[in-house]
Amino acid sequence: MRWLLLSATFICGIVLSQQGGDVVLTKEERAGVVKFYRAKMRWSEEMSAAGHPDSALKVVEALLLLGPPTRQLEKELLALRKRLRREWMRSRLIDAYLAPQKRVFTEGDKIVVRLVLASRSDKEVVLLQNRPGEKEKVAAINVFRRCFLEDGTVRVEEVHGMAVTKSRQVTLREGQAWVRELLFDTPEFPRNVLAAYKYLVAGTVNIQLMSGKERVGRLLPLDGVEFMVLPKEAKRYADKPFKWLVEGLKAAAKGEEWGREALFYGGMLVGGEKRADAVAALISWLPRLPRQSALTATAVLSHITNKPFGPDIDAWLNWWKGAK
Repeated sequence: MRWLLLSATFICGIVLSQQGGDVVLTKEERAGVVKFYRAKMRWSEEMSAAGHPDSALKVVEALLLLGPPTRQLEKELLALRKRLRREWMRSRLIDAYLAPQKRVFTEGDKIVVRLVLASRSDKEVVLLQNRPGEKEKVAAINVFRRCFLEDGTVRVEEVHGMAVTKSRQVTLREGQAWVRELLFDTPEFPRNVLAAYKYLVAGTVNIQLMSGKERVGRLLPLDGVEFMVLPKEAKRYADKPFKWLVEGLKAAAKGEEWGREALFYGGMLVGGEKRADAVAALISWLPRLPRQSALTATAVLSHITNKPFGPDIDAWLNWWKGAK
């Protein structure tokens, strides 16, 4: 809440600048304070619309605590606080999220991602149905994927959108959840080419709820989730992937063919806690690798860092110099 301290200092500075008696703001000072308040009020409304009414409410409470410079602004803040409190209560009724498999090796025909609507209330929450027996859309899902290839190129693809429906009313008690499995076809991997897919799944839930006698509507954003889809031969690198990455870099530098596969799949499987080490290792070995292996290393760098340099080896080296 650094901005609150700054604003309090600003307002107190105006007070201390006056010598005795009631504080009278100049026209410019008052306009500046009002502008600041209105900017924070707009931000609060945007945060609430984005699904974070708790954060928005804290900001409005802080603005009221500081003391609005005009009565009109105070009235608007009180009305906004009332509205945000109502949204905050609604937001506590239910939680919506996507739960993917962390890694998928293409041994099956489908990729499974679960949409979960979980009760957060100690009272019964009813997922209402406007037309019983008919399919009713409750969520819109978007799916994107990127394909990382051994030559360092990255392809971005929009897979498709998906509507999630339900056809009956559902009652959730505390701790219960309604779950729907979303199924996607596994991608076709090119033959004799190292390749890996990263999926991004996101969307929104739009649902009518009943809690007690109160009927509320909820538009809930679903935070995007990412997961890797790899060919089944990559599964052998899932155990200690960072070790495989390093060993692969060493082997590739000697011209050993298996090294490229090990550094590629090992790098694609490295977990979050080792990603910084993986980037450092890849960059340090990049100038020493044969060109084809170096391009493969850039594919792994693209996956880990999300930087747009693709197979441009010099761009990666220059980026690293600037980042150090």
